[in-house]
Amino acid sequence: MIDYVSPAVRDGISKEQIVSYNPAKGHHLTQRLIKMNPDIEFIPIVNMSKEEVDSLLSRSMLYIDFGHHPGRDRLPREAALHGCVVLTSRKGSANNTIDVPIGSEYKLAHQKPSFYCEASAMMREILDNYSYHSLKQLQYVQRLHLDNKLFHEQVDRLVCHLGHAQ
Repeated sequence: MIDYVSPAVRDGISKEQIVSYNPAKGHHLTQRLIKMNPDIEFIPIVNMSKEEVDSLLSRSMLYIDFGHHPGRDRLPREAALHGCVVLTSRKGSANNTIDVPIGSEYKLAHQKPSFYCEASAMMREILDNYSYHSLKQLQYVQRLHLDNKLFHEQVDRLVCHLGHAQ
């Protein structure tokens, strides 16, 4: 069965040059990037209500996740639905195009010696050219909306099947 996250409403909310992230994932990589880029505003998603997370993601231009992806992680999908450009490592399922279907330029090899310079440059590029990168990830967002539709169709079929089985 398809898993989905609820589509976000982001009309009327202006994007800010904010990088949001989950501090529980890829902590050592993210902390070093924060120290290397003191002029970029990084906001961790921690101790927040759902409404606070939605508000942060709605304002953020970029969501980074350099941790291991055990599957279709929820936060990157929520971030994309809120209009964030998503930047990940290639750890776990983020390395495939099924679970995290974004372009390879948005998936960085964390084990490369040049990772920190590449990640810093890419974050700046995204923040400086948000509209361009947002459009490049539009297919990902469209797929997430399709997942929502497929999920409801599958639930309806299951309910009908269970109703006929009785």
